[in-house]
Amino acid sequence: MRRCLFGVLAGLVLLMSGCKDSPLGPELYGTISGRVVDFDSGAGLAGTNITTSPATGSIVTGADGSFEFNDVPAGTYTISARRPGYRSSTASVAVIENRVTQAAVFLQLSDSTDPDSTDAEISVEVTNFFNRTVQTSRGDSVVVVVEYRVRNTGTEPVPSYEAYFRIITPAGDFFQEVQGTSIGIGQTDLGRFEKEAGGARATAVRVDGFFIGGQKTARPRPIRH
Repeated sequence: MRRCLFGVLAGLVLLMSGCKDSPLGPELYGTISGRVVDFDSGAGLAGTNITTSPATGSIVTGADGSFEFNDVPAGTYTISARRPGYRSSTASVAVIENRVTQAAVFLQLSDSTDPDSTDAEISVEVTNFFNRTVQTSRGDSVVVVVEYRVRNTGTEPVPSYEAYFRIITPAGDFFQEVQGTSIGIGQTDLGRFEKEAGGARATAVRVDGFFIGGQKTARPRPIRH
């Protein structure tokens, strides 16, 4: 009888130990689907190396500049694109459970013989976003609060910049442009803006492109997915 009781107690201890080490809940996954395009022409760029931070792997874009990461843990990621002959660029996305998050990365030609070209370069990232319900004369409305970071990643000061954001909701996309000035080499500009989205709640916010003042470039063209 004592042996039997000892065996039961030992089994319970092992069972409790196993439960303690088990995960608290399932990990959530989504998909990143995007395209890398030429900043000036809007043409897709094949053979571009794509990586993410946090790391999920490394892939190369297809013939039309498209790429896709599957089974990505939910969270915020920075996508980096590198291609010979072009300046590297980044974009930030928020991956949502069981959703496909779209991303567009613009690359500019790197031509040291162009007198109008500079070594000014920035990266634009969405660091956080959340939905806030507010009372208006028309009833309840949703305001999307977006926090972002702009870093000078080049070898020249940035005199001014514009960054273009896309707020994705089930009811459609909303757009916001922000402007900034004077970022020294290696310095970071932190910003925040609010966008009223009616009754829609944002599911993702992405960077659609940027413009650096003083460079002979055009404003980024919209991407058709």
